[in-house]
Amino acid sequence: MRILLLITLVISLAAACNDRQLADNGTDGDTTNADATESCEVAATVIDMTELDGCRFMMKLEDGKRIQPVSMPEVYKDYKFTDGEQVRMTYVPQPDMMGICMSGTMAKITCFTPLKDR
Repeated sequence: MRILLLITLVISLAAACNDRQLADNGTDGDTTNADATESCEVAATVIDMTELDGCRFMMKLEDGKRIQPVSMPEVYKDYKFTDGEQVRMTYVPQPDMMGICMSGTMAKITCFTPLKDR
């Protein structure tokens, strides 16, 4: 019985690793150069949600869904968002996470490109 449990655990872990690699679309999760516009899959608008307790900026998709970033590619960790800014991004939903903002889907941003130079 213990052997069966151990085999099941190992198979589950292996499957989780493969799902993670597929979710990142084969990248290191750090697509950041100017040519990345084509590889970032989704258009979004930055929205300022600071009027809600604990909230900051979120990404509003064209279909109205809101994405609350939990991580960004390293080069954009300190990026200063502007309300209404247009961006392209790719994200991986993090369904096991909950934000204090209680608005939108928590997601890891794996590709991010601002569409205008500042």
